[in-house]
Amino acid sequence: MADTPSNLRPMRPILRQPFVEEVLPIDGQPDAPAPEKKQASKPGNWSHAQLMQDIKCDGGTGIYATAKAANGGKDPIFKSGHSVIGTGGSTDTNAGVITIDSDQKRADAAETAIVELTNLSNKARFAKVSTEANAGKLDREQYTRANEAIEYDAVKNAVQADRSCKESWGASPGWTGTYDGFDKLKNFDEYYEKYLAAMHKDYYRGAWDKDYKHIYDAVHHLHKKT
Repeated sequence: MADTPSNLRPMRPILRQPFVEEVLPIDGQPDAPAPEKKQASKPGNWSHAQLMQDIKCDGGTGIYATAKAANGGKDPIFKSGHSVIGTGGSTDTNAGVITIDSDQKRADAAETAIVELTNLSNKARFAKVSTEANAGKLDREQYTRANEAIEYDAVKNAVQADRSCKESWGASPGWTGTYDGFDKLKNFDEYYEKYLAAMHKDYYRGAWDKDYKHIYDAVHHLHKKT
């Protein structure tokens, strides 16, 4: 992990009903969870070879090429394991490594890959938010909204890919993606205010508290009264 906390991004947003729950990328790294024993893939779970074939269908987003360009022209690396907060996938934007939870089913893994590739493609935008926060320019909510607004790109790409690719991804009858129905959202504000759960926003807020609060307070001369 790099010096700044911006490179490791847990994936997939936790969403309120009427949508299905799951999780998106984040700035800042929480305390590392206790290591878990690696489990063997079960029948029907994703495989690397199958994933690379499946993401050739991306709903016309061209996201693999965009992510590769953002990764300095290097192919993103997919690995099976445990994502940062255990909710599908996570991306180390500095290393260009995307981790997808080993128990993801094939279609879910393909959807997760589209989301994570989108986050990798936005590496420079996430870094800009971190730079601004490190200069004391963003308060807690500005920082949270700025990151969530970037992540909203991943939601839109997932919606587009889900609509076009579920059959190519070998989805079972009746499968709906995490973002099914999100095409009906008016804009980011509606998503953020009504459907993105506080739990996910609080994760960003916690990252700001840990990494940037002391900088913001110093810049704006906010001192705790004793």
